[in-house]
Amino acid sequence: MGHIAIGCALGTVGSAIVSSSLQMVAVMGPKHIVSAKFGLQVGGILPIAAFTFTNFQPTSDRSQLQTALTPIICICVLVASILTYFHYSSDLFTKAYERLAYDLDTLEADLSEAGDRLLDDDGNSMQRQLTDSQPLDPEIAKHGVPTWVAYWQMSHGLLMCIAMYLASLAGYFGDPRMAQTLSLLKLGMDLVGRVLAAAIPYVPGFVRGPWHKVMGTNVLLGVGLGSVCLAKLVGVAVLPMLFTISWCSVFVISIFASSHTDVTSGSYAAVRDRKAIARTNQFVLVAGLLLGLIMSKATTAFLEKTVPIAAAT
Repeated sequence: MGHIAIGCALGTVGSAIVSSSLQMVAVMGPKHIVSAKFGLQVGGILPIAAFTFTNFQPTSDRSQLQTALTPIICICVLVASILTYFHYSSDLFTKAYERLAYDLDTLEADLSEAGDRLLDDDGNSMQRQLTDSQPLDPEIAKHGVPTWVAYWQMSHGLLMCIAMYLASLAGYFGDPRMAQTLSLLKLGMDLVGRVLAAAIPYVPGFVRGPWHKVMGTNVLLGVGLGSVCLAKLVGVAVLPMLFTISWCSVFVISIFASSHTDVTSGSYAAVRDRKAIARTNQFVLVAGLLLGLIMSKATTAFLEKTVPIAAAT
């Protein structure tokens, strides 16, 4: 029970930090979200490096685990210190702090071409630049958040649910060593997904409209490849190579779709709506992850009764 409480506390704090950070990055410019989440995946591969250099195995004792985790903790403290320094000694985040207020009910945004200013309750104005704050389709954005954004959010939430569901069941595909291998593969494929998504804003066709077909294809592939992994889980004979490809592809697709949703929904929305969109994107993502965890918990109860773990090898 103590481990669960610690995990919940870490997850709550981590999600709050990530959600707040993404809202700030979103108003700075939608393209920055891809870079920010790329950093998340770079952090995700730290365990791979730590476990490799320390030769950590599932059978290792507590002291070896502490040795493997110490560098990661030090890096987190270092990064937090650097961001604190930038906050207090530079104006790096000033524009973001101003834009975060654009969607507050207590403020009135004058979006006319003549002024393009934001007035606060005291009548003071805050200048807004025309570069990063302009949506790619101003005609649609002026009516609020585009209607297709909700469908994209549900799609990437579904893919995240599938990814977390499978990741939580890694221990049921074989022995502990296999579980560690699959978990590390998952972290590596998350990074691959971010790398692929980093090019999205720079593809010429990106400015011509949202890629609805690409998002639909992601969903179909994610569901199909996830079904292959699920078939392996319940004892269906699946070629090892097909299983490995399916396992890796599910996580690449889920992360790619998440970044695709972030950068597209922000780029085609007005700056005043981007904070709310980024917040909703993160909420849907976490909700999908939580649903995947709940589903995996129910599945483990079924597997323990009907499918011996050894049979999955």
